[in-house]
Amino acid sequence: SLTKYALYRPFLQSIKQEPRKILELGSGIGKTTSMIAERFPNARITATDYDETQIEKAQKMNKRQKTVFQQS
Repeated sequence: SLTKYALYRPFLQSIKQEPRKILELGSGIGKTTSMIAERFPNARITATDYDETQIEKAQKMNKRQKTVFQQS
């Protein structure tokens, strides 16, 4: 839901360190992945989900070179 995603931005802003690598589990179609990438533009992100269809949608929606979507 929209409310769920509204909570992510303040949480991400509260993280003061700049990670080089991020692993996201259960990425779905990549909505949260996009927010993470926006907050940490220099980080390499590996986003995973068990659902191949979700991964395919995420790959189409997110063209950022430093982000990799994998089924796992």
